[in-house]
Amino acid sequence: MKRYFLMFLGLLILVAWPFEASQACTYVFLKAKDGSIVSVRSQEFFTKLGAQLQMIPRGTAYASSGPQGIKGLQWKSKYGVVAISVLGNKNILADAANEKGLYITTLWFEDTKYPDIKPGDTVVDVQNFVAWVAGNFATVDELQKALDQVKVYGRVEEYFTTGKVIPLHWPVTDAGGNSIVLEYIDGQLKIWDNRKNGVLTNEPNLGWHLDNLRFYSNLKAFGLPVPELRDEKWALGSDMKGLPGDYTNASRFIKISTLRFFAAPPKDADEAINLGIHLINTVDIPYGPQLWIIGQTARVQFTPWHSFFDHRNLRFYYRTSENPNLRLINLQELNFQEGTPVKTMELYGGTPYINATGGFK
Repeated sequence: MKRYFLMFLGLLILVAWPFEASQACTYVFLKAKDGSIVSVRSQEFFTKLGAQLQMIPRGTAYASSGPQGIKGLQWKSKYGVVAISVLGNKNILADAANEKGLYITTLWFEDTKYPDIKPGDTVVDVQNFVAWVAGNFATVDELQKALDQVKVYGRVEEYFTTGKVIPLHWPVTDAGGNSIVLEYIDGQLKIWDNRKNGVLTNEPNLGWHLDNLRFYSNLKAFGLPVPELRDEKWALGSDMKGLPGDYTNASRFIKISTLRFFAAPPKDADEAINLGIHLINTVDIPYGPQLWIIGQTARVQFTPWHSFFDHRNLRFYYRTSENPNLRLINLQELNFQEGTPVKTMELYGGTPYINATGGFK
């Protein structure tokens, strides 16, 4: 069996070799009928990324670096934060939700070109950017005003053996349903209003994906009650004929945008979380079929974790590739008082099931 798997893997490598597969992440936010806002994100990579959960209290000190001769911004966080850190560094945050209901996450974006830094610029390095946003801003409007005065410095991350700068773009959503996407294109910050479509994947830029979405305007989901009236043979789901099903950035954007549009609107936060689970399941990558070609090395890309945030009830949920059971962290029950130490919890572990045998009575 192992022999056939290796042969199959080798065939996949030969097919994929001419192409440089990009890291695949997906973000979507949902609004319920009662005004609840829920953010959903899938993280894809070729390792578990050294990820851990962090409880970060108010007053936590940060010091950003800048290019040679330029000092980075230093600050103490105003708000308590729950986050997922990566690369074994508690300050490098991939997902972060604060006690005011603002959520920011990171998605790979190969088209990133960070700005040139000049003397006198106020600088936050890319590794500390999420911590700066989540720790200091309650709303998207507050953040947008501050971004006029700050530049992101693309510092090289030692974890990446090629010595490259981590290329990222960021969706940010607050408890009021304001949602933006931040992208550095040709050295200039582009801020997209993402309230209408509410989806983000990876490169190209968000504007390209929104233009591409128009080519799928023929997709329908009307479901006539009498299948026999159709001209062609009817099958469950046939209204979505032509919906992309692969893992490319464009296809995931089309799929999540379309399913989000046609899904029955959730009535409250719990229904929105449930809908978010079903949406993000459609782009989940199991370990094995997706390769990321880095130079001459093929790595298996998969989904280490999903995260979910209920912006109004301040509930942060997560699950992992090895344990799909949804776990909850209630920010309202945490002690974010200044002077409390940063606390860390393991993200991974646990079993992929709950024993319900005792439910029979």
